Amino acid sequence: MKISRFEKLRFWQVQFGVLRRLYLPEIFWVLQASLYLGLVLNAPVFLQKYYGVESGGLGLLLGDAIFAVAAAALLFSALALFGRRILQVGISILILLSVVASYYIWFFDVAIGYAIMQAVVGTELSLMVESMGWALLTFVGLLAVIPIYLLNRLNPTYEAPWLLFLLPRLLCLGVLVGSLSLLNLYYKTFREPMVDARLPTNPIGVATFSYVPINWVSAGLIAVANANINRRLERQLIDPTDLYGFYAEHSLDDLFVVIVIGESARHDHMSLMDYEIETTPLLDKEPNVIGFKGTSCNTSTKLSLSCMFVREGGVIEKGSPLQQYVHENNVFSVLKKLGFSSDLFAMQSEAGFYARTNADSVKIREQIGAEASHRGIAVIDDMLLVEQMENSISKKSGRHLVILHQKGSHFNYAARYPKEFSLYKPDCKYLHCDDQAMINAYDNSIAYTDFFLFSLLEKLRDKKALLLYASDHGESLEDGKYFHASPKETAPAEQFNIPIIMWMSDSALADAHFSQSFDALKHYQEKGRVVRQLEIFESLLGCMGIKSNREGVRNHNNWCSV
Repeated sequence: MKISRFEKLRFWQVQFGVLRRLYLPEIFWVLQASLYLGLVLNAPVFLQKYYGVESGGLGLLLGDAIFAVAAAALLFSALALFGRRILQVGISILILLSVVASYYIWFFDVAIGYAIMQAVVGTELSLMVESMGWALLTFVGLLAVIPIYLLNRLNPTYEAPWLLFLLPRLLCLGVLVGSLSLLNLYYKTFREPMVDARLPTNPIGVATFSYVPINWVSAGLIAVANANINRRLERQLIDPTDLYGFYAEHSLDDLFVVIVIGESARHDHMSLMDYEIETTPLLDKEPNVIGFKGTSCNTSTKLSLSCMFVREGGVIEKGSPLQQYVHENNVFSVLKKLGFSSDLFAMQSEAGFYARTNADSVKIREQIGAEASHRGIAVIDDMLLVEQMENSISKKSGRHLVILHQKGSHFNYAARYPKEFSLYKPDCKYLHCDDQAMINAYDNSIAYTDFFLFSLLEKLRDKKALLLYASDHGESLEDGKYFHASPKETAPAEQFNIPIIMWMSDSALADAHFSQSFDALKHYQEKGRVVRQLEIFESLLGCMGIKSNREGVRNHNNWCSV
């Protein structure tokens, strides 16, 4: 039977109606969300990144814009494979988290990468809350809550059987993957070798860690994968004592060792290390204090704690972005094997690191705070650690280690010191201040760390004692850049800028070995040696007079060897 032209037209009208009713609402939903995330939330980054670029700026801008939209669409299309409800929830979550990420990218010039995601996972809730405020809530309300509501109002109300949707969804994914592959070929036109034959970084890799939502999603996946690998490695960590044969050259039975892990402190903001503002007046006058300008092994607390107490070579870095894998145990395991008892007290909650110290007793902020609150003491600062250390050493006669983990100078800086330490004003009490007010608050927090360390020394003076202080990483404060945890490859120098301080009591210096160690420290201080966190393992052991049968303490990594 011959089909008339009218009937053919009617057939295709019906098919288009089915397509429009079943597929187009979902496709438009994905497209609208992708355009919003890819273009609107990244607009200031586009402008900042390409403003004033003379060569290739417009071409790269176009490529990055297409990439940002396509990457978001790829994520949404993958979610759509699991049904409309999963897509709806996924769009809402991705927009919400991307708006939060955009807030810190726009206003604080933070690069969202692997280290940032590690820091977010490892930072306790109270510290995260302090870096938020009404400005962030308003930002989220305007750019996340309202758009999510509008998008959901327009979401498709009809849902066909799941299998009916599978083919167009897979087709959409295929188109997006193909588009991103073609885009990678387009980017290669911007990878011409430089005059000195260096090859520029692949623009698609740069774009991946520049724009929401793909930057924080990629970094989060890398962080999770890295955590799983490191958990497996930790179960088979090499014991450095078995590997290098450490032994004590003289008796350590009456020695107390205190290790203080600082937070976000910079050596160029300590007057002990030539800062023009007097931020460490108490340590400046201590004759037994040695202050070194130092560099950290990473830019976030979690990552630095993994490498700063491990012997150089015990951490492997590889991949892009750089990831670190620990395969040797830390210096605390050596001291444990040499018969040291140990207690750890912390104003943070890095549970994974605390477990790896194998301390006999561990108390974190909440436990310490509960004890203090019973006596009506406010849980506000690091000074509670002084009492914990004093109680710990009072129960021992020596061969004892105390590890203290500060809140230090973690933002919000003004929350780290009482009002009587508001020495430099105006000091920033909120999230948004001018650079000088932010620096004043930071300097006040350093001054309070000076008081904290001096208070520890006061409790140790009548003991044969050694104290080591090292910050975990530095902090960005200038030129509108703030905080830390930038990707290691691109982080500014100030995020690696740390102080390392050593002190020995008079009783320790009466011992010929410790007197010799102190002279070596003094020599390197006068020479202006810049030390590294990666040298802490061998320097701490070397300064204590612990030797190795198999090059476990190398002179070039030992500050107490001239």
